[in-house]
Amino acid sequence: LGEQILQYEDDAKLLHARLDEAGEALKWAHAESKAAAARVVELEGSCKAAEAAAKALEAEKAALEHSISKAASESMDLDGTVTEARKEVDRLQKEVAGLRVENEGMAKKLAQHKEEDDWETKSAVSALSGDSEMSSVGPDTCGVGLRITEVAPYRVRGCLAGGPAHRTGEIRPGDVLLSVDGVSVAPLSIVEVRKLIVGAAGSRTEMKFQRSRGDERKTLNVVMSRS
Repeated sequence: LGEQILQYEDDAKLLHARLDEAGEALKWAHAESKAAAARVVELEGSCKAAEAAAKALEAEKAALEHSISKAASESMDLDGTVTEARKEVDRLQKEVAGLRVENEGMAKKLAQHKEEDDWETKSAVSALSGDSEMSSVGPDTCGVGLRITEVAPYRVRGCLAGGPAHRTGEIRPGDVLLSVDGVSVAPLSIVEVRKLIVGAAGSRTEMKFQRSRGDERKTLNVVMSRS
């Protein structure tokens, strides 16, 4: 019986030891359970934060899409504005080109009027000075009232106002006399040229002139009657 009692006591000690281990294990399980619950709460918080971040990203995405759409619309408007501006520039350039052409035309007309005024003045001077190719050299012979230089090339300096050359309205100061009645005057002296120009009163003569304006050259055939 004593041995059984001792055995029971040993079994009781072993059982107490096992109960203590079970208690420790239960405490550890409770601690792990609390830690797990804390992690669950932390994960729930992380999930909520992630959901909030996702919503923020969606809002930012929508804002960006709106900005892109607005920028595309503004770009189209800007393209339209640039196109209109280019059209306006083209229109202004055409207007400027037209004004330049008009100004050039006016300048040419003014130059022509000035040349005509100079022509009238020089013709009047020729009439007052009597310096011509001897418009009247005798009772039955006369010239055309043309004033030229003394050496070749023989350039027109003016006309006797009211004379045959002046009345044609075609001859201008600076024109070069090329020929008289088909005879070239280039190799002739001024005396020989005057002999060609002078003739019987009322007779017709044809003179050829060359007019130069810059790079432009023009040949004129002028027919007139000596008087």
